[in-house]
Amino acid sequence: MVTDFVEVLVSDLRRQEHKASLETCGFEIRGLRSTMAYEDFGGQERVDAVYVEDVKTQLREDFGASHIDIMRVRVRRRHPHFPLSIGTSFEHHQPSTAAHIDTTMDSAKAMVKDLLLHTGQSCRQGYFQILNVWKPLRGPLEDWPLAVCDQQTVDTTTDLAQSTILHQDYANHNCQVHYNKNQRWFYLSRQQPDEIMIFRQFDSRRPGNNGTPHSSFADPSTPAQATPRESVEVMAVLHFQPKI
Repeated sequence: MVTDFVEVLVSDLRRQEHKASLETCGFEIRGLRSTMAYEDFGGQERVDAVYVEDVKTQLREDFGASHIDIMRVRVRRRHPHFPLSIGTSFEHHQPSTAAHIDTTMDSAKAMVKDLLLHTGQSCRQGYFQILNVWKPLRGPLEDWPLAVCDQQTVDTTTDLAQSTILHQDYANHNCQVHYNKNQRWFYLSRQQPDEIMIFRQFDSRRPGNNGTPHSSFADPSTPAQATPRESVEVMAVLHFQPKI
């Protein structure tokens, strides 16, 4: 697969956050209910014990999920030299610079099936959603913000290409995103740590690869003295009971 980069317009959601909806465009902005301070994200144990539980509680209360599983928690701390290479691996995860969706339809279904098997849970009736919950650790965020694409403007027959990601002991699949002039991209300017962006990776009620394309981007208006981005993202599987 050959990767190319295309400049696109990324519109600001600030002061029109209410127009974004998970059900319509595949993402939305919400206020975060958590007691976690910046310093608390220095250790994974507290992130797992407190922040993840806060996120699970909020997702359950806000969306009515009957059960929530956490697939991944990732803290990113941008190295001052990024996106240039330093010749060795970065100590921390860095921002992603290519538009993508974290899963495909097949990989999402397989992932949830394996999850239920390994946790001893029975197959659930109803449906499931895989959502990402993303926020900066410091604010206001001015450096390498996250952009998301209105899923309604994505042509899933031409805009998405399956890609295989090889890890040390397993492989999984995601979707790389082809440029389409009809796509509409958004971000939240000066995002604060108590503002979370929630976006869809997969919804079992919807056909095909129905996740929300996303990527970080170099904002040309970023001040030279801006603090390097630090962020946390949680990938959660929300299970919903069938409606009677």
